[in-house]
Amino acid sequence: MKQQVKIVIKGQEYPCRHPLGAMRRFKRMTGKDVTTLTEGDVDDMVTLIYCCTQSACGADGVAFALTIDDFADCLEVDCMKDFVQEVASGQENTGKKTEK
Repeated sequence: MKQQVKIVIKGQEYPCRHPLGAMRRFKRMTGKDVTTLTEGDVDDMVTLIYCCTQSACGADGVAFALTIDDFADCLEVDCMKDFVQEVASGQENTGKKTEK
């Protein structure tokens, strides 16, 4: 099982990982494929982290009722950095590199 980032919003801990469901959610929300994502696009990164958290919560049976704006208001930059590092380390293990 892949490691996941734990995100704490308003004292509640949520699982965050990147299952296929998150990629589908991201595409439906943005109209973009996750493979076109770049590290410098903060809006898309927040949307991806939101989708990953929402999807992981759904898979794990954890209640998740935050809107994307409420989620973004509470998301710290360090959390985004942790998420990017976790995704990058997973891609390195599969021979893929993150786009810079």
